[in-house]
Amino acid sequence: MQKIDKETIIFFVLVIFLILEIGFLLPSRIKKLNKLNKEIGEIKRSISMVKNDWPRKSSYLENNKKIKEEIKKLKSKFILPQQESKFFSFLSAKSKDFKINIESLRPLQTIDYVSSRFGKFKYLPISVEGRGKFHNLSRFLNYLQNSDYFFEVKELDIKTDQPYHSINMIICGLVKEKK
Repeated sequence: MQKIDKETIIFFVLVIFLILEIGFLLPSRIKKLNKLNKEIGEIKRSISMVKNDWPRKSSYLENNKKIKEEIKKLKSKFILPQQESKFFSFLSAKSKDFKINIESLRPLQTIDYVSSRFGKFKYLPISVEGRGKFHNLSRFLNYLQNSDYFFEVKELDIKTDQPYHSINMIICGLVKEKK
């Protein structure tokens, strides 16, 4: 039998070590390099987006502020529970501003409308009977559509009775229930 010298043993140990490194350690290092390259690419894209968007930052902030104000304004258009009387007095007072004589203003049974993550909403139908000139009636209805509350005209019946017209309508306000 031949004797194996130290140099041959060291050579074989090094060869085995290199094979193990190439077979096991190198693939994991390559995967890690690929992962780091992907992260670098994402960071570069983020940086370029920031560079592009940064000059428009003030307009974004201004638009954000406008949108928040609009949302606050829209939220105030809901009728809150126990505010129905305020709602009726609003209708009565505004009708006088338009020279409409309200003869009858009575609430009807509320109707479920929609439930969402923002709350549960119901229609509050109101039967309105009144008299006024046609032009005043149309201006009043237009005002209600653009007023401080959400309104929807469900039924509308206008009868001619010169010089005034009588109006029978059902309008619905939107009531937001407490959560």
